[in-house]
Amino acid sequence: MSQKSKAIIAVVGIIILVFSVSGCGWRGLIQNKDDEEDIYDLTNKSSLSGIEAVKEWPSMSVSKEVLRCFSEDDFDSLKSMFCAKVAEKDGFDETLQGALDFFEGKVISYDGTLMRGGPASATDNWEVSWLDYHPQIHDIKTDAGKSYKIIFYYFRVYAKDEKQVGIYEIDIFGLDDESKYIVGEMLYKSP
Repeated sequence: MSQKSKAIIAVVGIIILVFSVSGCGWRGLIQNKDDEEDIYDLTNKSSLSGIEAVKEWPSMSVSKEVLRCFSEDDFDSLKSMFCAKVAEKDGFDETLQGALDFFEGKVISYDGTLMRGGPASATDNWEVSWLDYHPQIHDIKTDAGKSYKIIFYYFRVYAKDEKQVGIYEIDIFGLDDESKYIVGEMLYKSP
């Protein structure tokens, strides 16, 4: 094999590696837990249109608010962050209270948030029809001596059904005993 062929193969391999690592379906970002931001109000669930939906993404403040709710057993605030389609289902309140009971203690530390933006869709005139995120909060330690990881899923925009805007599922993983508690339901399907 000639040097030129080896060089071409190497360049193509690097390009493939870059695309596979960066991915088209998610954007990874670690935010330091010490970054100060205002808490984003998920109770205002009006959908945004166009590029404004992307500009309005509140970075990691939603994750901080979810973590605060678990740390302080704040049922009402956490429930208000869920989309109506999930929060209005029979048994939701009991399941949400079960999640708060599953999470023991007040948060004393965590290693930051991995932000994963899921797929999005745009119409012909570049209006965003849906935008999905999946934040992950890693290595959460509580004053009860417990360790957790929290992953949650939420639609920032869902133009076809406003009742789907908000959190639709939270997964809590007990890292000490490999337990898991899920509140809500997976709504993500390409609209």
